[in-house]
Amino acid sequence: MSELRKISVHKDIKKAHTLQSEFYTNEYFFKLSLKKIFNSSWQYITHKKKLESIIQYPFFFLKDTINQPLVLTLKNGDIYCLSNVCTHRGNIICTKKNTDKLLKCNYHGRLFELSGEFKSTPGFKEALNFPLKKDNLKLLPIMNWNNFIFTSLNKNNIFVNIFDKMKERLDWYPFDELNYCEKSSKEYIINAHWALYCENYLEGFHVPYIHEGLNSNIDFSSYNTELLDNGVLQYTYSKSDKKTFVNINGSP
Repeated sequence: MSELRKISVHKDIKKAHTLQSEFYTNEYFFKLSLKKIFNSSWQYITHKKKLESIIQYPFFFLKDTINQPLVLTLKNGDIYCLSNVCTHRGNIICTKKNTDKLLKCNYHGRLFELSGEFKSTPGFKEALNFPLKKDNLKLLPIMNWNNFIFTSLNKNNIFVNIFDKMKERLDWYPFDELNYCEKSSKEYIINAHWALYCENYLEGFHVPYIHEGLNSNIDFSSYNTELLDNGVLQYTYSKSDKKTFVNINGSP
C-alpha cells in the first residue's frame, strides 16, 4: 500500500495530465472506486413498463462488482426497492421474477409484505418481543424518472440534482409514450476498465479518425462539451440542413 503513488488530477485542464496507469491496473484503486463512487451512486434498474406484468423483480446492484442482491416489488401501484436477503439467516429470498403477493424465504418460510415489513414465520407465535423493526427487509431509496427506475445503496443520496439539466432540455419530450421493444434492444458487454470506457465515450478528439461515418455527417468544428455539476453534455451540428428528426409539439 505504501508503494502506491497518490492519484490526482489538476483542476486546471490546461495543467492536467492523464491518470497514472496504477489507477487502471491496481486492485486497490478499483476497490476504492467502488467504495467512494459507486456505493453511493444511483444506478438504473429497469423501465416501469417492463414491470407491468411482474410483482417481484430480483436484480443485483452492479452485478459482479458490488453485487448487492435487491428486489423491486409492486404493491397498490407503488414501487419498492428492498434488500433481497432474509433478515434471519441471510438467505436470498426472491430468485426469479414472479407475481407472488408476499415475499417468502425458502429456508424457514419467513414471510414479508411487498413493502418489506415482516409478516410471519412458522413456530414463533409465542415468541416475546418479536418481531422487531430489524426483522423487516431493508428499504432502499427509489427514483422514478420518466418511468426509468433508479436506486442507490445510500439512503441519503439526493437524486433530483442529477437530472436537473436534462429536465431543462427535455421537459417537452413525451417519455410516457415510449415502449420497450425487445427485438430492437441490444446489450453490449465491454471488457474494459469502467474509467477507460467513460474516457473514450467523453472525449471527441478521436471522432475524425475512428468514426468515419459519423464524422462525414457532422460539422466537427461545432463539437462542443459542457461540464455540468452532475454530468457532461456533448453536442454538435449536422453538415446537412435536412431535417432528420420528427417534430414533436413543444420541442425546440
